[in-house]
Amino acid sequence: MSSEHIEKLNRPILKLNDSNPAKRFLSAFIDCQADCAGRELDFDGQTAIEQEWTSASDGRVWTFSGFVYMFLCFDIELDGFLQSAPHLTPSEIGALRELPHLRSMMNECAEAARQQGNSEIIELTDQVLEMLGLWEEYLKFRQATISQTHDGS
Repeated sequence: MSSEHIEKLNRPILKLNDSNPAKRFLSAFIDCQADCAGRELDFDGQTAIEQEWTSASDGRVWTFSGFVYMFLCFDIELDGFLQSAPHLTPSEIGALRELPHLRSMMNECAEAARQQGNSEIIELTDQVLEMLGLWEEYLKFRQATISQTHDGS
């Protein structure tokens, strides 16, 4: 996983206008990875920060870093957008299905951080939640674009 690889996979998207939903999401995703991954480590003059909570959705104990590595640390390619796919791709369908769960978990993390006064993690949970919102906005944009194309609009 590297921002350079994500940028290479999605080069045409990153050349779009800054208001484009695909570019807004992709830029936020790259920033989120850079800002959130590795924060549990104490190196390069960076103080380690972490947050733990028990998720109501699965009863498991999670950490902010565990969430980040599990759900945000991968090379993403906006395949449907890049290929002008006539239907949502399996990855887009999977993301639409998973986003409410991810948002719920991040809200739980944010609440635990608020209760413990963990302001550094609160800032990061805000960033993750904003990125998740942009992801959903992008996917709705894709759905609307597909509908317009197939409706003859």
